[in-house]
Amino acid sequence: MDFVISKKKENLLCLVQQILDEHGFCIVKGFFNRGDVIRLVQTFKNDFSAKNDLRWTGPYKYGMPDFQRLDLGDYAQINARFSRMFTNYTWNKEGPFAALINEMINFRNQLFSLTSNSHIYNINGENYCDLPKVLHYPVGGGFMNRHSDNNGPTPNVLLSLTKRGTDYFEGGVYYIDKQGNFLDAEEVLEVGDLYLHVQETPHGVRAVDPKKNIDLVSLDGRLAINLSAENFLFEHPND
Repeated sequence: MDFVISKKKENLLCLVQQILDEHGFCIVKGFFNRGDVIRLVQTFKNDFSAKNDLRWTGPYKYGMPDFQRLDLGDYAQINARFSRMFTNYTWNKEGPFAALINEMINFRNQLFSLTSNSHIYNINGENYCDLPKVLHYPVGGGFMNRHSDNNGPTPNVLLSLTKRGTDYFEGGVYYIDKQGNFLDAEEVLEVGDLYLHVQETPHGVRAVDPKKNIDLVSLDGRLAINLSAENFLFEHPND
């Protein structure tokens, strides 16, 4: 699996870029300490309440508050899904995953030579903001349809917060390589691993434990952090 690399490798940034160029996706093993991530996930689960679920939040806007949304249906990319999203905007109060997200942002920015000003990146004359979010695919069939991204100029960077075989037992993230082959990324991913893909790479999440009853009152199932740079609305970027 030449798309898998250890964080301990010398010239990590250069090697990750080479793998992305060759395959369109890359897995970085052991990016974060597994035990530390598990403890943060437990804190996150303890604070969770399904009563905070929203169904519609409108477009992303610079400076907006964080939200927790339950998604079920088709979206802008004709991208059907059944998942929860918890935003972690960099301009808001830091949550339990703030240190992990900041390190993910720093890694991404080093990889692609990005700098921000008041949380805004100007890339090719367009303004973008980071959208760090926790994604939850619930037990009972949480999924995301196969798609390619169109949400920004840089690859998406994700962090695995759960492990198949421990936190859930069926389904999970997959990629389609440049030869059209299906690759089950969950065979490789462990808690604390980073995985990246370029915008054009087809990917999705197969249904998580689809034979079990749907559970919307806990965070059982698959959890991951997703970091993307997206073209927000900027009515008042300096407020």
